[in-house]
Order: sequence, then C-alpha cells, then structure tokens
Amino acid sequence: MQNNATPEPAFPEGAALVLGGSGGIGSSICELFARQGADVAITYRNNAKAAEAVAARVATLGRRAAAVRVDTADAKSVERGLKEADDRGWQLIDMKRDWGTVFPQ
Repeated sequence: MQNNATPEPAFPEGAALVLGGSGGIGSSICELFARQGADVAITYRNNAKAAEAVAARVATLGRRAAAVRVDTADAKSVERGLKEADDRGWQLIDMKRDWGTVFPQ
C-alpha cells in the first residue's frame, strides 16, 4: 500500500550548511534537506558551477539556496561560510559534511 500523504517538513524554519554540497553525495544531501523544508548553503572549494547547479535544483524544491566557497582545511574559511549563512538571516539547524555530521543541534 502506497502512502501518498505529504509528510510534515522536518526543518520548516531552518537552514543547513552542507560541506562538499556540490559533489555527488553532498548534492543528494542538499536536496534531501530541501525536501525536508530547510534552506541550504551548498559549499564548494573549486567548482562554483556545480554548486550553482545544486542551488538551482534546491530552488526548484521551493527553498532558498546559496553556493558558498569554503576550504574546510582553513578554519577562517569555514567561519566565513557560517557568517555568510548568518548574514542571510538563516537559522542554522544542522551542518553536514558529505561524509557525516559535523555537529547536531
């Protein structure tokens, strides 16, 4: 039996920052967050075009998205990425790496 009911969004008022969000697994994580009601900051190190494509897919799901350049080997770069999400007025509810959780809230 198939359930066609639309589930309640898990993140109706929050945002997620996905480190490595422009790649294969990371882009899927971004889309999953968007389907669950979160706005998404998609980080990338070198491939802005891929990050913008993921942001466009997130936007088609009705959520806000931003491609943010972050080098995870540089703490100041990560801080700038977090600040960019904060400057947008997004309430960060979770941050994911494409290989696992950085911190839950």
